[in-house]
Amino acid sequence: MHTSPAGQAISCHIFQEAKGSAEGQTGRFLWMKNLLYRLKATSWCSSICFVGVLALSQCQPAEQTRLPEETLVRIMADLHIAEAATTGLTGFRKDSLLYLYYEQIFDLHGVERADYEHDIRLLSHDEDRMMRMVEEAEALLKEAAGEQ
Repeated sequence: MHTSPAGQAISCHIFQEAKGSAEGQTGRFLWMKNLLYRLKATSWCSSICFVGVLALSQCQPAEQTRLPEETLVRIMADLHIAEAATTGLTGFRKDSLLYLYYEQIFDLHGVERADYEHDIRLLSHDEDRMMRMVEEAEALLKEAAGEQ
């Protein structure tokens, strides 16, 4: 491919700056130097396309939760009740009873524990959404307490 003389002058200038700043360092800018050298030999249009493709290749679609948000909120509320029911217990008795309660809760909702844990891990990266869901679970608990 052929580039214009102005394009060569600009890319050569950039290459020389990169080369000068890379000298004396332990290969920190070696990849940049090689990239700029290759860009110098191609047209600017191809260079822009290359950078665009490189940027788009880094994009990944956000992983979605496996369970509906309402189901997650109801499970959170039920797990809170299970924790409260075992407050006075300790050690093996508490752990065994919580295990049974958790299994019953997941069965009741028709959900696999692994799916719930997967979604909670995902939501841990979205603090606002997680807080909103916890608040909804607390509202469900208050509503249930008010009905009794």
